[in-house]
Amino acid sequence: MNKIFLLLILIPLLYFSQNKKIELDDTFGNNGLYTSNLSNYFSKVLPDGKIIFVAKENERYINTNDYVITRLLPNGTVDNTFGNNGHVYTKNLIVKVFDFEFLFTNDGTIFIAAALFGTQETVSKFVKLNINGVLDMSFGIDGILTIDNIDVSYGFENSIELSNGNILFTLTNSILCISKNGEIINSFGNNGYLDYSGIIKIIKATDAFLLLTEQYNSATNESTFQIKKHNNNGTINTQFNTIAYTYSQPRFSTRFVIDKNENIYTLQNFFNVFAPSIIKKYDSDGVQNPNFGNNGILSEASRQIRGIFFDLDNNPILFGMYYNYNSKPTMIRYTKNGILDTTFNGNGYYEESNISLREYYYADVTSDNKIIVSGSLIYSPYSDYVARYKMTNLPLSTDIVELNNILSIYPNPVIDNFKIKINQEKIQLVRIYTIDGKLVYESKTEINNINELSKGIYIVEVKTEKNTYRKKLIKE
Repeated sequence: MNKIFLLLILIPLLYFSQNKKIELDDTFGNNGLYTSNLSNYFSKVLPDGKIIFVAKENERYINTNDYVITRLLPNGTVDNTFGNNGHVYTKNLIVKVFDFEFLFTNDGTIFIAAALFGTQETVSKFVKLNINGVLDMSFGIDGILTIDNIDVSYGFENSIELSNGNILFTLTNSILCISKNGEIINSFGNNGYLDYSGIIKIIKATDAFLLLTEQYNSATNESTFQIKKHNNNGTINTQFNTIAYTYSQPRFSTRFVIDKNENIYTLQNFFNVFAPSIIKKYDSDGVQNPNFGNNGILSEASRQIRGIFFDLDNNPILFGMYYNYNSKPTMIRYTKNGILDTTFNGNGYYEESNISLREYYYADVTSDNKIIVSGSLIYSPYSDYVARYKMTNLPLSTDIVELNNILSIYPNPVIDNFKIKINQEKIQLVRIYTIDGKLVYESKTEINNINELSKGIYIVEVKTEKNTYRKKLIKE
């Protein structure tokens, strides 16, 4: 046992906090890209690694929207077993459509909500496709469910699959709940409907769903946003602390996402694209995390952020556009505490400068931690793409000091609290890694409490304005 313990101490530290280079994965599609002559709408990575890509057709019926649903294999080529040689055309399902909404469930089925142009306040149609992109004839009548007298005059906002398998569609001022067989769930809300005004977004949670709404006050020119949690039957979850915030007009957008632990991240963008994007983090009960970012707020001023997704370690990755003289699509990775993760591409940022891509509109991560993004190409608004990025290890930078007498940690071994002393340099960031390189602790202070960490060997990494230092730490 002592020999093993000594061996662990002597393991080289080179892979701790090793920088990850972000680059297009040339094994995907055509040198990392799948492109088509359509206008980007939406993309999603399915559990089996396949990618669903929705785009708007260039030649459309007048005053209607027609879309193409394409399924890609994990290698970025079209899956010809899906639909008609890899594609489903919504104009072949329903004609004269005012608005569509798409839902891709984990079992591979697809739901489409369609508001008919000219009659959108009285008639809506709901379509179910099976895993092969073919109408599911057991749903509604020949795969289509028609519901009269519902208001979707502003179109459908979004839809989700609840943990009990039922499907929610947001209408203009209400939420509709149906089963996967096409039946209205009367036990939900009021006979299948939950009335709400100003619905922006709904997100699935464990045995519940989160709902974001906006109420505009014309007298004060302010919008108040609220996030509430509802149980699967539509009742309010009283254990959740309602999240509320108010902004003066004009604003650009507000949205929210949840991570794998159901922590909630809110994102506010403003009309001025050069204004900071504001991100806040809340726990699953709706309580704001004061240790995230700077006093609970992460302000990303250098990039306009469109959205947030999470890598396999639950670190948030922001994506959007870097607005400078040549405007580059960008990704930024932060730690779960809202600290810029400089191991991501060497400085925390990736900007696409090698190919002519517009802003990243949608982003997701695969089961092997590769990044899928989609959007439109710069040279035409009717030329869309799906791209895959890989992360490869880079050597440690030359400014990292592996062995030194500048940094001291005491006591070491430690039970709970330890203090960092560093000569004539100011601490910017403290990170603690397990022996296999997993980040388990972060702070910006010289006194740290690791009482919650298990006994064992750790690596303490201390970053200053000049260097990065590492030392072994033993937790007893």
